[in-house]
Amino acid sequence: MPESKSGITFLRNIGMMMTYRCQAACSHCVVEAGPHRTEEVSLENALDWVNQIARYRDGHIKALSLTGGEPFDCFDKLKAVARHGAEQGLIITTITNGFWATSPQEATKTLQEIAGLRMIGISADRHHQNFIPFERVKNTVIAAQQCGLPYRILVTTEDETSREFKTFQAKIERLCPPENIQLTTTFLAGRATDEIDKSGQRTSSTPCDSKCGAAGSPVLFPDGRVIACIGALIALPTQHPLVLGNLRQDSLADILDKSEGNTILHSLRVWGPGKLVSLIRDTYGDSDLPDEFIDNAICDPCYKIMSNKKLLEKIEELARDPMYIRTVAYGRAFHLKENEMLRYLQWL
Repeated sequence: MPESKSGITFLRNIGMMMTYRCQAACSHCVVEAGPHRTEEVSLENALDWVNQIARYRDGHIKALSLTGGEPFDCFDKLKAVARHGAEQGLIITTITNGFWATSPQEATKTLQEIAGLRMIGISADRHHQNFIPFERVKNTVIAAQQCGLPYRILVTTEDETSREFKTFQAKIERLCPPENIQLTTTFLAGRATDEIDKSGQRTSSTPCDSKCGAAGSPVLFPDGRVIACIGALIALPTQHPLVLGNLRQDSLADILDKSEGNTILHSLRVWGPGKLVSLIRDTYGDSDLPDEFIDNAICDPCYKIMSNKKLLEKIEELARDPMYIRTVAYGRAFHLKENEMLRYLQWL
């Protein structure tokens, strides 16, 4: 299938949550990872799921991201899953806080042990550095460069205009070129709900109007859940439209095939969560909608809708409306050049 017009073809990438354990207990952590967490994917399940990923539509899925928590905390398992995934033809990436990078030499040796690793993301911001010395971030970058391994530094902030952030940003920019830095806005989910100072965040009466590039790159969790993205919605304990299924009940192929007809998921990919806010307002009025949204935080409106029982019921009702289903299916075909929803609905 050709690449979509957005450049992000549906189901080309998939993530696997290796563990919830982490040396850090960051204030902004959506999954509330920390040293006290014990949940971890079993090696048997992980290898089975990798096989299902590699077989799906004869290799449709190209990349596997091993995430956490801190995946390097279960290092032997990380190595085994990365090696097996690479042997199955998958592009393997991972994310880390760099706690293990005690020196450039030790960090280089560690990365060289992960057969098949093709890229690494390094989490670094004021929240992580409350637990992890910044020198470990520097050592991880040096090691990635020594290994010829592409890397990105992943930085989260509540306010990119603040003096504190500007100071930290300058430290990061001394390590690597700007194109290696990925900046995201903290969203108030998980631990951040209680621990982040909301006063530093800029807000607006209108939601972010970007379409979602993360929806459609599902994540597999240790308990078998398959969620359509790694954003704020993974913090919700309840069922919602982006919980695609559970591997303890159905095969990955069945779960992903069914997702081709997920109206809400593809609406987010075509138009973004701002479209859902507009639909709710136009159809039902705005009495249940929030008064403000975090500026430029695409996850924020999505989370606020799906964590509100009344709003969730409204979008689920919209998702069953034949006219809206038709609008999304043809919108996906037109904007993303993907006909799979039309085929799934047997309209092609």
